[in-house]
Amino acid sequence: MSTKDTVSLPDLSYLPKQADRDELASARLWAVYIDEAEKYDKALVEGWKSDMEGLLIFAGLFSASLTAFLIESYKTLSPDQGAITIALLAQISNQLDPSSSTTPPPVDSSSFTPSTASLACNTLWFLSLGLSLSCALIATLVEQWARDFIQRTEMRPSPIIRARIFSYLYFGMQRFGMHTIVGFIPLLLHISLLLFFAGLVAFLRPINRVMVIVAALMLGLISAIYICLTILPIISSDAPYRTPLSNVAWGLFQRLSTPSYWRRKSPSDKESGTTDREPSQANRSIPTMVAVMNRDATVHSSERDKRDGLAIVWTLKSLTDNNELQPFVEALPDLIYGPNGRRGMYDHMINMLLADRDIRLVQRIENLLQTCDSGVLPPDHQIWRRITCLRALWTIAYFLASDASTQETFPVFDRQLISSQPHPVISHSASTIALVQWIDFCAVSAHVQTVLSVLAASPAGDDLGTLHAAIRALQLEANVRGYVGLSSDISQIIADGFLALEQCRDTLVSFDDMAYNSFVTYIQFSASLDEMPFEFGATCEIIQPSLAPTSSIVRTKLAKSLNVAIDSITLASLAPEVHQIDIVVDMVFYLLQTNSETMEIGLGRPIVVYIAHRKNPSPGFSRGLGRCNPKQLSSMLTKYLTAAGNLTFNTVYSIWMLCVYCPQWAAFDEQTLMNVRGFPEFSISVEVIAVLKSHILSAVSELSTDQAHALMDRLQISPSIDIAERWKAAPFVVLIDWLEHITVTRSRRSGLLASTFHVLSNCCPQERYPLSFQQRFARWFFDTCHDPAVDSESFILGLVESIESQWLFRGSAAHFDDIEARRTLVAALLKHWGILAPDESTGLRSMIDAIIAQLRPPADVDPLASVENDATTEESDSSRMSCEDGYNTPASQSQVDL
Repeated sequence: MSTKDTVSLPDLSYLPKQADRDELASARLWAVYIDEAEKYDKALVEGWKSDMEGLLIFAGLFSASLTAFLIESYKTLSPDQGAITIALLAQISNQLDPSSSTTPPPVDSSSFTPSTASLACNTLWFLSLGLSLSCALIATLVEQWARDFIQRTEMRPSPIIRARIFSYLYFGMQRFGMHTIVGFIPLLLHISLLLFFAGLVAFLRPINRVMVIVAALMLGLISAIYICLTILPIISSDAPYRTPLSNVAWGLFQRLSTPSYWRRKSPSDKESGTTDREPSQANRSIPTMVAVMNRDATVHSSERDKRDGLAIVWTLKSLTDNNELQPFVEALPDLIYGPNGRRGMYDHMINMLLADRDIRLVQRIENLLQTCDSGVLPPDHQIWRRITCLRALWTIAYFLASDASTQETFPVFDRQLISSQPHPVISHSASTIALVQWIDFCAVSAHVQTVLSVLAASPAGDDLGTLHAAIRALQLEANVRGYVGLSSDISQIIADGFLALEQCRDTLVSFDDMAYNSFVTYIQFSASLDEMPFEFGATCEIIQPSLAPTSSIVRTKLAKSLNVAIDSITLASLAPEVHQIDIVVDMVFYLLQTNSETMEIGLGRPIVVYIAHRKNPSPGFSRGLGRCNPKQLSSMLTKYLTAAGNLTFNTVYSIWMLCVYCPQWAAFDEQTLMNVRGFPEFSISVEVIAVLKSHILSAVSELSTDQAHALMDRLQISPSIDIAERWKAAPFVVLIDWLEHITVTRSRRSGLLASTFHVLSNCCPQERYPLSFQQRFARWFFDTCHDPAVDSESFILGLVESIESQWLFRGSAAHFDDIEARRTLVAALLKHWGILAPDESTGLRSMIDAIIAQLRPPADVDPLASVENDATTEESDSSRMSCEDGYNTPASQSQVDL
């Protein structure tokens, strides 16, 4: 190949290799490591530098002071020249004095020996000076090493290279024990200081005994303090004191207090430096002081709860500005309430906050809430502050109400402030005021029980002093909590001089009926809100009394509140999701049915309206009737049916709804069927009668043979000797009886016929259909399709299409084995096919073709034979010819084939 034919390739040497590209892909991961490592390493190095600076200052001052002492002490190591001079002058004077009879000894400086105290003092002080200067030198080096470490890690911009430099240098520091060296430097200075005091004792010994004792006491005191500071963190992990020897003493203490530590190491372990256990086992057996401190600080205990409470109390006391207080108020609800309900971990802390009179937690939150009306905050900040304060108040009230029996006192909430909040936060204020009202009731009820206890202990009123004090306390609490009526009654009792003790007892006992006031008011108000109130379910669970309502006054009050709640909202417009009205229905119904054989007739109206107008099936409807007693519900609807007045249609429709969509809540019997038959003028009566019959027949298997025959006779089921055959044919009889009673002229709700057929047909056994049913059904189907009143807009046509798509097409056509019935069904299907407009979807026509194919008789039978004994055959043929001439579709071609 020539040179000019060679294709020149671009130079790609500048592109990174595959390995480099793989490393670049990990840059983001290494960047995270750099961020964390940089924080840790910089904090470590800055701590070292700060420590070294302090050590340098102290070492410099100490060395200078020590040097001043050494200037005087080192002189004692050599002969005193002044003393020698004085001795020589004395000797010369003696020699010149002729009257002197003694000759002083000659002065010999070569035989001088320092004293033991002098040697000890100077030795200790020179060692102290050397250690002090060495400490200063090493501290200077550590500062240089720290600066060098930071400089090396910041030299390269690439995150991967920087990360590897970080790890390389850090693990190098660990390998060469730099942490140990840094921790050893203060120890040198401490030893130097102790040597100085020891030398001071030796220095003062030949001078003055008193000064020696003082210096010795100072040395002993400093040594004792140092030993205590060394041992104290070993005894108590929260001690802030420690010395460089503390870690050494900790290790020795742990090994001495755990003799088995040495036995755990086998000879092979001592040689290899490992144990048979996992590598970290030895480390776990001797935890570090920091690990023990972390464990003691975080382990659950009463001391930890007390510390937490004191810390939060101090925090709240230190918050003076509203902007500082708001974050605390925002975080407060999370301490008490969570997604799973009440938290119990911080109960002690909340009790400390509420018990501290200097804090006045509720009042401080209310004061913060009042600042929203100042006009200073922007609108969005104002709304958020209102929500924050209301949530905090709701949470505190929830905390108090959820454990009201153990509370000694309850704080007083500002009801007027909470209830006067604007519309944007009304869902929060409604729940808060409901809990506040319940707390007020609990506070007054506690005093009521106290008075009742005094009356029980002294029925004749002998202990008037105690009774008077208890009633006075009750009256004061009633006034504070807003129970004016009770306060007036108590005033009347006091005015009577406590003579009417029985009246007093009756008044206090009747106070329990007021327990439902907050619940009733809350559900009536909440039902009409556009959004569900804040924590609606939790609030209702708290403010509804735990005991079942037995008073007729309470039961009437609850039934009336449910009526008001139902009337305040348009049920048909609600979404399928759970609405507050569903929770209201569930709770009220559950309260009224508890410990009650029958339900109040006054409850029938709201339940009928709810069942008739609430979307069903839906999650909301399931929640509303989730805990109802089926027998009580069905009995109430049965009784209410004859006393409903203008709600009879809704009552009948409610019975049909329960039987069709919620059979688990339908426990209707023959009395219900009899009552429904008393209203034949309603268009849905035939549907309700049919589903009721099917529902009642489902219990035949639990009856004896005679009882089952008697029941079927009453339900007008075809007679038969064999109860099994009769029971098997019963669903077919109910289905065809209902179909034959349907008329075109009666208007019905959309989907009601199709749903009824679906329920009744599902009760029919999936096997060969009885011959009488085949013939009757084929005749009804043929007559319905040929009825002139059935057009494309007729509701009966919708039932026909539902039967075709949901029943015949899904395999039921195969159970028709009667030739005449098949021919009749084919003719009806062809008629329906002819009714369809040309522009309708071909899916329905194709389905009809498929059903006709299933119903096609055997080949040896003339399918075009007469299918009727009257004039309907001619009508069928004309319809078939019209289809062939008009549309020429596959359906008409299939008829020609037949």
